[in-house]
Amino acid sequence: MYKGWAQIVGVVANVRADGLEEDARPVVYYALAQIPYFSQAAAVVRSTVPAGNLMRETIRQTNPTVPVFDVQTMDDRIGESLGIRRVLASLLLAFGGIALLLAAIGIYGVIAQVVSEQTREVGVRMALGARGSQILALFMRQGLYAGGLGLLAGLAVTILVQKWVSTLLYQVRALDLATLGMALAAIVLVLMAAVWLPSRRASKIDAQMALRHE
Repeated sequence: MYKGWAQIVGVVANVRADGLEEDARPVVYYALAQIPYFSQAAAVVRSTVPAGNLMRETIRQTNPTVPVFDVQTMDDRIGESLGIRRVLASLLLAFGGIALLLAAIGIYGVIAQVVSEQTREVGVRMALGARGSQILALFMRQGLYAGGLGLLAGLAVTILVQKWVSTLLYQVRALDLATLGMALAAIVLVLMAAVWLPSRRASKIDAQMALRHE
């Protein structure tokens, strides 16, 4: 630690040296000429071309005894710090996609089974004058009601785990309204598609065939 007076020659912006999720802490930079006994020193170079070899050669010509190590681009360093979070985010995305697919298949299967069990009822309704659009709306309401309950339960769980999810994010709130809205819209579209397919099939049932259905 340097002791004594030092002249301030400039002020730099905050730097998150301990990770993107950590708050920037106060840091003071000294020139090596002021503190020549530091065992290590870091150099940051802005360049539009790879500068690693140029830095090594320059330091070698200046002082061949100085070892040069840990030369990386800033993108590589940021990538290393975010590596585990990217893996976790990818796993969450994959598992979420699989869960959404299984939910869609499950909803489709349930509604299709309900349609099969109520074939005679559909036939009676149609024989009494019910239109296909009314049958479609009937099964759509049943499916969307059940799916809506599940959607509300999932939203409640999302609110409960948002603190844990926030540790995987940077400068993005866990309950970001735009992101949450798009996710809900995508789930609703998948839900409607899973319900609409068997419901549409029910609306196309022939009344005479349905009345003879066992």
